[in-house]
Amino acid sequence: MEDGIYSLRLLIEATVSTGLVVLRDRSVNGGNGERIYRGVFTRKANRICGTLTVSKWLPAEPGQSAMLSSEEPFEIALSGTSDAQGFHLVGLGPHSSVVEVNGQRVTSLAEGRRPGPDATPQEPVEVVAVDPQSRAPAL
Repeated sequence: MEDGIYSLRLLIEATVSTGLVVLRDRSVNGGNGERIYRGVFTRKANRICGTLTVSKWLPAEPGQSAMLSSEEPFEIALSGTSDAQGFHLVGLGPHSSVVEVNGQRVTSLAEGRRPGPDATPQEPVEVVAVDPQSRAPAL
């Protein structure tokens, strides 16, 4: 399993939540329209274990069920297997509910160097207002 962007499927009891996560340097960061996923993991050969914290950042829409909203944020200890294309993890969530997490590799991370503390500032970019109807620069 390499650093990259992965699709995520989180199953807690009968509730499924999907989203995207970025794996980089043994950390997990991502989310979807309602939740943020953050965590850390270790890997040895094809075995993987770690923790995932699930937090709600937007309330559920009227008529939608909020996944364990009374328990959020919550942390899950997970373990399982990984390969070049993804991972499958299992753990216990709130109220000892079984949690399954599946990830499928989508793409690699963008290449590039992060600017260091001695980096030369870039020239500022001029922001131009655009007329929404003509899509021409507003004068």
